[in-house]
Amino acid sequence: MLNDRRLRYWLSAWFPVALGVAVIALESTEWMGADHTSGPLRWLFQAIFGPVSNARWVVLHSLIRKSGHFLGYGGIGLTWLRLVDDFAPFPLPAGRNPCTAGNSTGG
Repeated sequence: MLNDRRLRYWLSAWFPVALGVAVIALESTEWMGADHTSGPLRWLFQAIFGPVSNARWVVLHSLIRKSGHFLGYGGIGLTWLRLVDDFAPFPLPAGRNPCTAGNSTGG
């Protein structure tokens, strides 16, 4: 049986990865496709920035979705990198690992 400290360690390592994979799985459904997200995203965009024409919205919607993909997959990549850094049989170079680059004392 795992003690509390070890369980918390495993949860802190694996929960962000599992959550990221679950979010990507949810976003990969038909329900979150471009034809279903245009209305809610346009409403939110217009509430913040004001009205936008249909022609301009097509471009903006595409850019918003592509940016979301970039940030989402980048974030899940960082959670995997953090997990690998925790469990790697060898230390990753501090200056090369974006999860720990700010914590480097040498260089």
